[in-house]
Amino acid sequence: MRTPVETRDAREALQLALAAPLSFPVLAIDGRSGSGKTELARLAVELAGPAARVLHLEDVYRGWAG
Repeated sequence: MRTPVETRDAREALQLALAAPLSFPVLAIDGRSGSGKTELARLAVELAGPAARVLHLEDVYRGWAG
């Protein structure tokens, strides 16, 4: 099995992550503003199917002003 570093694109990296032999896989996405985190999360849900859930941290904390 190849590591994510050896993958060619985001879709292939997500497929590898979602194929991990875990009973409840968790995929954490981090990056700068505008780096494509939300789009990557949408792609992960598309690949994982209807049981996938996305938690945006902006929904659970106040951010810099809180």
